[in-house]
Amino acid sequence: MEKTKQLIKERDGDFKRKTRMADSHCHLYAIDAADIRSAVASGVEIMVTNGVDTKSNMETLSMIDNRNVYGTIGVHPEFASKLDEDEIEFNKRMIMDNSKTIVGVGEVGLDYSLANDDKGRNSQKRVFIEMLDCAVKINKPVSVHSRMALKDVFSVLDSYHDLKVHIHFFEGNAEQAREAERRGYMISVPYLSSAARVEAVKAIGVDMIMAETDSPTAGAKPSEIYRTIEFIAKIKGIGTDISAETTFNNTKRLFNIGVEKFMRQGL
Repeated sequence: MEKTKQLIKERDGDFKRKTRMADSHCHLYAIDAADIRSAVASGVEIMVTNGVDTKSNMETLSMIDNRNVYGTIGVHPEFASKLDEDEIEFNKRMIMDNSKTIVGVGEVGLDYSLANDDKGRNSQKRVFIEMLDCAVKINKPVSVHSRMALKDVFSVLDSYHDLKVHIHFFEGNAEQAREAERRGYMISVPYLSSAARVEAVKAIGVDMIMAETDSPTAGAKPSEIYRTIEFIAKIKGIGTDISAETTFNNTKRLFNIGVEKFMRQGL
């Protein structure tokens, strides 16, 4: 038994050393710098960190190095009714002024667990639309948060046919996953398993799926993205190396990351 455990440990360590990995959605401003360094050392070559409000957007911009750390900035639905109009406008200008630095607009979207009435939900929709308009103007993808709101998220996005969309921490069922795929949207999932999430991942092609930790929100560090990669591999019936490389390439493709960098490296 001990020998078997050691072999598993060596296999997992070898996997993490040799395989390129990408964390498509995290919040690096909220974790220790040592955890970021640890992720890079373990083979996480891409981390897309997302701002959610004015402070975190500014922190996100300061962290972007476009080598391992890439960033999106936006106004999360939690803050749609907390920020006044001037601050919303400030964040919109921040997006426009840093369009060459960021790889997308996010984290934005709808969260009906935080809005129980029409006033709150309409406020979220208004800010969501303003964020989507920013993404169109700078021609960058959008990272969408949806909780108890996927039907309305799809409805709002109906008006944005040419926008590249990523729905993170996908909450939908298999039918909704297929609808996302039909629209050309990428989804990302954490390693946390649920019956709906398993069926959603089963329902669509692996070329439309990315891996995420949502660190630190979901209780995992970016260095633990391999757990999500293994979760996807098991559901899709593929090797962990294929899962890692595919989700890595999907993330790179969606966010148009590092083409010159990886060409220089011969990858």
